[in-house]
Amino acid sequence: AARNRQKNPPTSFTDSTLVEQILAQKSMTPDALVSLPENGEVEVRLGRIDGDSFVPSISVALFDGLRSAAARRANRTEFSDLTDVLVPLDTNAAAEAGLATAIRSQSLRIVVDTETQTPLEALVKRRSDPAVPIVGPDGVSLRFGNAAEIQVPRSLPATAPDTFDMSRRKMRHSFLVEDNVPVPFRLDLTQVTTKKGSTGGRGDVSYEAELEFDTPALRQLLQSSAVKSDVAVARTEVKKMVVAMLSFLELVMADARSAASDSHPTLGVHV
Repeated sequence: AARNRQKNPPTSFTDSTLVEQILAQKSMTPDALVSLPENGEVEVRLGRIDGDSFVPSISVALFDGLRSAAARRANRTEFSDLTDVLVPLDTNAAAEAGLATAIRSQSLRIVVDTETQTPLEALVKRRSDPAVPIVGPDGVSLRFGNAAEIQVPRSLPATAPDTFDMSRRKMRHSFLVEDNVPVPFRLDLTQVTTKKGSTGGRGDVSYEAELEFDTPALRQLLQSSAVKSDVAVARTEVKKMVVAMLSFLELVMADARSAASDSHPTLGVHV
């Protein structure tokens, strides 16, 4: 990822929406995502928390569905490094620590307004700010302009860190899109790496979050006559999927960080 960033400096997405810029960069249309192979995957990576700092590394990539790490690396088609979407919110270390704290306290909110076509925004607010809804005990709110609001149940129940079994956190649910069509998904969080630290403590822990949508249902939705006949509707549906991926990754990262305060979670979402 570091080599890729050196070759391709991060792009700042400020003129149009996130998805439109991703598609435009590759001369793609929303139908290009619809026409992925049956086993095709899109990966969105947000970053990781290292100590008290949030290390952003945002990317969107396409895979051909191969599951092995070696096959993924060999077949990776990366759209772009989207780091500038979230950072720099500020350039000083205090701001970075504040962002890490916001993620740990689940007060990071990602919003796309599909009516006004504003860019993707990351809004980091204090918990004491009553004007900004944040992730609460019942779920995270995904807001799309004035058109729709989706309440996503918490995937990882609040549990004391010493009893929190990260390897067993799983959920099955669905969210509603255009015309209240449910698109089932599953979210699995798995501990993938554990090693003792040099001082013999808990050591470093790495987690992987995997989010999978029901492919037939999603494909049927995006290939419906109403969506295919209206490019704007198709773009809206693609935006909703991207926002859902990012929001779940943010939610899982917050829980992982609060559950393992002295470890270094590294999370990815695969769809």
